[in-house]
Amino acid sequence: MQIKLSDHFTYRKIFQLTFAPILMMIFVALYCFGDGIIIANTVGPDAFGGVNLIYPLTLIVSGIGVMFGTGGAAITGKYLGEKKKDDANNAFTNIVIAAFTLGLLASIVCYFVVEPLARGMGNITQGSTQKMVDEAITYGHILAIGQFAFVLQHLFHSFFVVAEKPIFGFIFSLLGGVTNILLDLLFILVFHMGVAGA
Repeated sequence: MQIKLSDHFTYRKIFQLTFAPILMMIFVALYCFGDGIIIANTVGPDAFGGVNLIYPLTLIVSGIGVMFGTGGAAITGKYLGEKKKDDANNAFTNIVIAAFTLGLLASIVCYFVVEPLARGMGNITQGSTQKMVDEAITYGHILAIGQFAFVLQHLFHSFFVVAEKPIFGFIFSLLGGVTNILLDLLFILVFHMGVAGA
């Protein structure tokens, strides 16, 4: 049963509309667990520690996508509710352009911030080794290159609900998580790329 945003909402309809986005956010959060489990069991504890040193930077940047996604979905949904389709389309376009631009800038900034951040975190974290810091820098530099895509992923998740297709967001998150795990295994176990493969 398809739920329209223009419907009268009961608790059951709210649950049906929000269930897929909740699962979607859980799967997105599990991406890092997948990386962590595979890295810890195949590359080693220094690589696992290095990933944990630098991963918070990714979460901070993904906040750009969440911010633009939730705010943008509310604005676009408001215009759609007012039957102002052109305004909704303009808002959506401007929000995507702004998020992409900030995401691209964040990717560039992150690339240059990774090394000093990893070294700083290594200095203040008890038990950190130089190998751990080196793994953090490797992982962080590769991750920084794709940060803009991570921003857009979070952005579009919110818009799936406004488009009245919340299940698509869940399906894409599930496919992304499975792809992430399979590529981790391929690059780490088959191509022996270490933490760079993750």
